[in-house]
Amino acid sequence: MASNQSVSSPVFLSSAEYLLLRLDAIGAPEARLLAAEVRAIVVTFRAWLGERPTDDVRVTTIQTFFEVNRRAMDFLAKQGPPSSGVRVHEGDADDD
Repeated sequence: MASNQSVSSPVFLSSAEYLLLRLDAIGAPEARLLAAEVRAIVVTFRAWLGERPTDDVRVTTIQTFFEVNRRAMDFLAKQGPPSSGVRVHEGDADDD
């Protein structure tokens, strides 16, 4: 990795992109607002793959991501587990 790149940026980028996928899957208004915040952070983290930010910018952005991530996780926890799309209920099987 070149010396001007941030070593930890791929980890933060991957985390932010995964969070964005989860929020986009919900689609509710609050999820869309949180996703917009995360999307802006993803753009920043992607830029870090090419050039390392100053320490102040790096710390501030990572703190912002942690704060948004906490709010997003709180929101996602209230949504329940993701659905597989398959509905299974007792008694649905046809035993004839």
